[in-house]
Amino acid sequence: MASLAELHAALVALGQGGKTAKLYFYFTEPGELRQRSGFLFVDRGHTCYVSMDGLDANTALARLPRLAFSKVASLPAIQVDPAMAATPAFSLTSVVERLDPARQPKLAPPPEPEPAPAPALAAAATRYEAPAAPAARAETSEPHVFYSHIALQKDALAVLEGIYGIGVAKKLESIANTTPPHQYPMEFMAKCRQHAAVMLGDRKAAELFRSIEEKVAGHLH
Repeated sequence: MASLAELHAALVALGQGGKTAKLYFYFTEPGELRQRSGFLFVDRGHTCYVSMDGLDANTALARLPRLAFSKVASLPAIQVDPAMAATPAFSLTSVVERLDPARQPKLAPPPEPEPAPAPALAAAATRYEAPAAPAARAETSEPHVFYSHIALQKDALAVLEGIYGIGVAKKLESIANTTPPHQYPMEFMAKCRQHAAVMLGDRKAAELFRSIEEKVAGHLH
């Protein structure tokens, strides 16, 4: 598992080295199982652009300290993607300060547990407790985890946008038209991974798509 501290340290290193790079981060939202991703584009160690879930830059930056990170990875880059250059930019110094783990507000301590009821009250509560629901009904109340082809396509788009920018949506639509994800999910994922490999190479592309492919495989079985 990664952490805000790891993301912060990577930004500091890029700034000190005057580097241009895309710093990818992967995370899960509370109550969700699927993994999401975003990235910070650092330009020559001075300027920083933020991309996450289509949010505006300020909102995305404000949410970063509260995310549950699963992975942080930095890839060298040559120049800012034209689509990113049109979005608001921050000074890297200000981003490093805002994401400093030491500056984050402390979480409130959990509430104290309530004292156990007296034996007589506990017995009364048990006596008048509503009967348990039938087993079959209890099963239907459990959330059913279903990894749909829509979620699959959205996850693949998030990874490819982190590499090629928002213009890659047309390429993904073309892949989906020739290899529909609801009929051929594994073949669809293979083509998306191959497209990523054009820029990153087979090994890095496989790493970026591994979690999505594992979810597809788990759903199929």
